[in-house]
Amino acid sequence: MVNEFCSCLAHFWESSEEHERSQKRGAGAAQSVNMTRGDTGKGTEDAITPRVKHDLNMRGSQVRVKELANGRFLISGAGLTIASLPLEQDCSFWQVKVLQPGRFSMGVSRAAEASALEDMKEPLEWALRANSAETQSEREEDGESAMVVSRDGDVFSCVFDQSSCPMLRFFQNGKELEKQAINRVRGLVFPALELFGDGVELSFLFHESEWSYPPPSSRYMMILETRRMI
Repeated sequence: MVNEFCSCLAHFWESSEEHERSQKRGAGAAQSVNMTRGDTGKGTEDAITPRVKHDLNMRGSQVRVKELANGRFLISGAGLTIASLPLEQDCSFWQVKVLQPGRFSMGVSRAAEASALEDMKEPLEWALRANSAETQSEREEDGESAMVVSRDGDVFSCVFDQSSCPMLRFFQNGKELEKQAINRVRGLVFPALELFGDGVELSFLFHESEWSYPPPSSRYMMILETRRMI
């Protein structure tokens, strides 16, 4: 009887320990899935960092790009650069910080090969156009249309919403530029920047940890790869 009791007790403890291990494995798997989907703000850097790139074949030869940590890029020079991740989720958000004022445009563009980028005659179609205060006053004196004035340290945010009618909204230092909204963006597009030389230098910010101002709504998230949204 004693031996049978001891045997039953040992079996009970083994079953309990196995059940506890199983629960931990299940919880860990669920947490891993959530982090990969972006449902939590925690997890490994690889799980939550947008894999955005600025490949040579998606930017002009005069554009200089330096990749830093957390989906952050330093952009200077002249020409168009297109980020590698397409905007496929319903609501996307990213920011551009002005490090050295100058003329630039930020918005979205269709993908193009390097040869096409070099030959582009038209400005970025779906974009906010900004200029330094000094250069802008000169353009206005010449009778040219006004742009948004940018200064050193300004942060411009871009919202792309395609939950109904695809549109772009822009913010300057957290304040919406309502007159700059763009409706009916067509086709598959990518975040894009166009620089016009004159010493302009920008920081392209894709990761939420680098944002200076929050999105206008929790619906707007950093850009995710399609397979990470499944």
